[in-house]
Amino acid sequence: MSIQKGGNGEYAFTRAAYDEQRDAEVRYATKWASTLGTTFQKGVWSLRVEATALTGECKGRVIASYEASWPNAQATTFAAFLYQCNHRVARMVESHWLDESRNLAERVS
Repeated sequence: MSIQKGGNGEYAFTRAAYDEQRDAEVRYATKWASTLGTTFQKGVWSLRVEATALTGECKGRVIASYEASWPNAQATTFAAFLYQCNHRVARMVESHWLDESRNLAERVS
């Protein structure tokens, strides 16, 4: 994901976050849920992103989740933080799917 200098970086990051989520939902048959809440520290937000399997042996179970707080030591914008969270969950979902595919292949062989 590249951000062009002088472009609208915030929009680019939110668009990329949307693309990560939507692509993983369609490609790996998952449903995502994002929850934004407050923390005990004033001015700090907590974002939790979960992906639930819609098919297969794990149907109805959360197969990937990530929770982080913002602002944090990384000093990123909220849009960049949102993208990072979605990107991490998308990679976890992809790994889960690859593991399931390997397990299925071993059973068939």
